[in-house]
Amino acid sequence: MLHIPLIRRQIEINGVQEVSTMHSYAKLEGSDLEHLYRKKVPVLNIFKQLKGVQSFVNYTQAAIMHGSVNVRIDAAFTFKYMLDFTPADVIKKEIIKICGALIRVVNDKFPQELKMQILLALKLIQKKNADSAKAMQA
Repeated sequence: MLHIPLIRRQIEINGVQEVSTMHSYAKLEGSDLEHLYRKKVPVLNIFKQLKGVQSFVNYTQAAIMHGSVNVRIDAAFTFKYMLDFTPADVIKKEIIKICGALIRVVNDKFPQELKMQILLALKLIQKKNADSAKAMQA
C-alpha cells in the first residue's frame, strides 16, 4: 500500500497536465476547479493491456479498503485516473470490482476529500462505462 502514492504521482506525471496550472485556474475561477484536470494523452500505455489494468485494480482495491486515510485518498485518485486513462473495452471486466470498493468506502466516516474523489470516480464510471456497471445500478 505504500506504493499507491507513487503510482498516483506517476500517472499524474505522464497523463495529467501540471497540477500547479490547474490550481492557478482554481484561484481565478473558484475552488471547484481544483478537482478538475486536463489530460496530456487520451490513454496511458500501461492501461492498454488487460494485465496492466488488472494488476493496478487489485492493488488499488486493497489500498482503498484497508489503507490509512491518506493512502485511501491516493487510491481514490488512482481509480479515477485509471477509469479516465483506460479504454472502455479493456477496463470493462474490472468495473464491478472498482464500483464495489468505492461504494463500500464512500459510506464510511472519512474526510470530504476522499468522498469527493470517490464520487468523481463513480461519475466517470457512469459516464464512460455505464453498460458494465448495470449490476451496481441499484
